[in-house]
Amino acid sequence: MLPSASYLAGARIMPLISNAYFIGESSLLPGTPALKRQSMLVDGGAITTRTEELATGVENIQFLYGVDTNQDGEINEYRKAAEMDVNSDGVINSDDWERVITVKIDMLLISQAPVFTNPQTVVFNGIDYLGLFMRQVVSTTIQIRNQNT
Repeated sequence: MLPSASYLAGARIMPLISNAYFIGESSLLPGTPALKRQSMLVDGGAITTRTEELATGVENIQFLYGVDTNQDGEINEYRKAAEMDVNSDGVINSDDWERVITVKIDMLLISQAPVFTNPQTVVFNGIDYLGLFMRQVVSTTIQIRNQNT
């Protein structure tokens, strides 16, 4: 049941959509990491969650935010979410997030089975991954549209 309130003509109530992305063990290939999404849903008035496997073989994922620190429209640096106090006021809030121009996504992918006879090292996010599995880093950068408009 929707709460009673008065709304302006043409107003619409939109459903809440909440997703969390994480790395967990694959339900399709046990022992293999996978990128998963947990969604919050409303089902018959009750709040529930659903977990979906999006991609098998994703061992790690990192997000970096391209920030315009001097408000000239150009990216000055990339920051982790925990480092987003752009205006240095001691609080991470919408003023800081409005300065994000791009999101850089880096993923470390791993093969389903060992490939090498000698251990190989791949460096990802400052961490050495050593093993007989083939690993590959893939990256993409997404521009945030309609910022500060």
